This record gives sequence, C-alpha cells and structure tokens, in this order.
Amino acid sequence: MNKGKQSPGQIRVGVAGWSYPDWRGRVYSRESHFDKLEYHSHLFDTIEVNNSFYAIPNRQMVERWLTSVRTNPNFLFCVKLHKQYSRPNASAGNSGDRGHDRPGFSRSL
Repeated sequence: MNKGKQSPGQIRVGVAGWSYPDWRGRVYSRESHFDKLEYHSHLFDTIEVNNSFYAIPNRQMVERWLTSVRTNPNFLFCVKLHKQYSRPNASAGNSGDRGHDRPGFSRSL
C-alpha cells in the first residue's frame, strides 16, 4: 500500500468490487455485519466500483463508502462509467434507467 504522496503515472492494484458472497469465509470474515470495503482499504489503496455501471449511486451510499475507507487517506475509488455511456445500445428501452442523467451521475460522486 502506498503511504506516501501520489505521483503521475502511478499504477495501483486493487480488486473489482467488494461484495461477493463466495468470498465470505475465504477472503472476508464469516460475520454478517462485516465491513468488506473497510477491510479492503487496509490491504489496498484502490478499488473498482462496479454497481455504478448499473445504477447511479446516491449521495448517502457514496458517503458510506468514504466512511469505510477513512483510515486510508490515500485510498482511491475507480468508478465504472454507467452503461448508458459505455454501452448506449445495451440500455435502450429501459424506462427505469437514469444513465442519461450525466449531471446526476457526476454530483453523486
């Protein structure tokens, strides 16, 4: 984990997401109220946010993420772009899709 200052061209290694049921008891504790993101923030200094591909995270969710990683000041989130932008045809016709709300997506982060 990089405890120092960030530099240009830096490569970070982390995992793609943190909520995988099959990791319980292998990677994570078996406890039901275990903060998986906090656990990862002690091992890595970056993580990919996968759920943003499917739905725009709300402010409260993002604030919980930030609270979970508060002990690692160098922690970075790599937020996956919503499917509306990366795969415009994949979400066509989905009336519940908020992907068109680019300002909303940016504000939530």
